[in-house]
Amino acid sequence: MENILDTLVSAHHECMERALGGRKYSLDDLYAVEQRHLQGGVFRQHACMCTVQGHRVNALSCGNGSIRVMAWSQMHGNEPVSTLALADVMNFLEGGSPIASMILQNLTIVAIPLLNPEGHLSANRRNSMGIDVNRDALDLVSPEAAFLMETHAALKPDFGLNLHDQELYHITEPLRRQTLVALLAPECDEAKTVTPARYKAMQVAGFVAKQLLESPVASGRVAKYQDSYTPTAFGDTFMRKGTSSVLIEAGSVPGDHERNTARQMVFASIVMSLYAMCGAMYGEEAVSAYDALPLNIYNTMYDIVLHGLEVSAPGRKYRVDVAIRRTKTSCNDEDFADDSTDFRIANIGNLSAFAAIMDFGNADIAYNGPYNGLYVGRPADFDIVDAAGNIINVRDLLTNI
Repeated sequence: MENILDTLVSAHHECMERALGGRKYSLDDLYAVEQRHLQGGVFRQHACMCTVQGHRVNALSCGNGSIRVMAWSQMHGNEPVSTLALADVMNFLEGGSPIASMILQNLTIVAIPLLNPEGHLSANRRNSMGIDVNRDALDLVSPEAAFLMETHAALKPDFGLNLHDQELYHITEPLRRQTLVALLAPECDEAKTVTPARYKAMQVAGFVAKQLLESPVASGRVAKYQDSYTPTAFGDTFMRKGTSSVLIEAGSVPGDHERNTARQMVFASIVMSLYAMCGAMYGEEAVSAYDALPLNIYNTMYDIVLHGLEVSAPGRKYRVDVAIRRTKTSCNDEDFADDSTDFRIANIGNLSAFAAIMDFGNADIAYNGPYNGLYVGRPADFDIVDAAGNIINVRDLLTNI
């Protein structure tokens, strides 16, 4: 099918689930959306469980095909965009389009829209027991992990879709742009063996990557997630059990605080994955596209880099780059920085090796203050002077980041 991504981008405006209200949606709103789907005739209740605090986790199923697919989202509570995208997919599957009809005819899908409700409530990666559910695939200490494994054992899926969000400071080489979508066909052993299940996952991920890279929105912003074997993670564990597991990570683009662009591209990525799983369009070319993906690189990006800032010190003037980044005020490195408004100087010197959401300067700006007033950790509340002599407070540059 030609222009499948264009078709899905157009469809997304109609099937976007607006009842959830963005990244900070309420559990009651999600439960209401799930109930609406259960009454709509396409979805049916597959299973459910309760967390240690009594919150429901629902698994809904749809389709009647012989190919079995399991999709689960937000096992990390502070990663809500993947849940929003999956909710959009559920609306799409109810819409009756030719693509939706083909998927429902060929696949049986079990979807868990929110695996970690208590993590979502506290905007925490972990569940209320302090456990990272995606590192509990062996011990199954948490009820969420046990439910996910039980659902997998009952369904015996041919394919899996493991849906996540990632920190906004991931970049895609060589253009050093914020990664919009990261994909992975996880390892299933230390030897990086390409089993039949992993090969199929590489085909699906490669098919999705190829479509995304041809779009102006995602071009240069699609990457391969960290490719190392993690035996306690579910994607790796399911791959080891013979399920072709595909990881999809929602990233960011500049100025999109709610990550709506990532939501749209992950929605499209999920539907394109399901389309490929029907056997319609993937092969060796798709594997090559997957292998060619650049790596998804973390922590080499800042919000702003002021390039060539002139600084006056006693007896000399010099130029340096000054980098500014959001501070995670909780002191928890697992938190995302999206909602932080505490911007601080994070680095000073030659920063040509680093990327930035915004680059500003290029030797036409000067620092308006004492030289020793620039230091790592300082709030980004200082003034600079541009080439025309205008005084700019750096905080004013941060409003669109």
